[in-house]
Amino acid sequence: MQKFIQKFLPMAVAAMLFSVSAHAEMTGKHEVVTTYINAYNQKDIEQMSSLMHPDIEWIDIAGSTQTVSVSGKQAMLQGLAAYFATDLESVSVLQGAAVNGPYVSGVEKVLWVDTDNQERQQSATVVYELEDGLIRRVWYFPAVK
Repeated sequence: MQKFIQKFLPMAVAAMLFSVSAHAEMTGKHEVVTTYINAYNQKDIEQMSSLMHPDIEWIDIAGSTQTVSVSGKQAMLQGLAAYFATDLESVSVLQGAAVNGPYVSGVEKVLWVDTDNQERQQSATVVYELEDGLIRRVWYFPAVK
């Protein structure tokens, strides 16, 4: 029994440490995306900027077509500043988040009140790619109302 323990205990400890490490890495990636979305909800461009890779891309998916809507951090920040300057108040929430390697995916639900004072909502599948702890790419699938 002692030989069994001596042989397999190091592997069990290594597996446990790997599992803890992998969980921490997955949690960290999810936290980056959650922090980014929370900053969006607060219209905190500075916080959002700190989480963007310099070469960030926003990619819209429609059927079999991908369109790079925004390329580069400065272009993204300019677009956000223009959007935040409108009177539209919206809140975004990431639901059902999953982490797979450098990707965080889920369904992003957006809620807002339109100009007729009507509550609206839509959701879309979204995939965030992280590189060096920063958001490098965002793939946004068609919204469902």
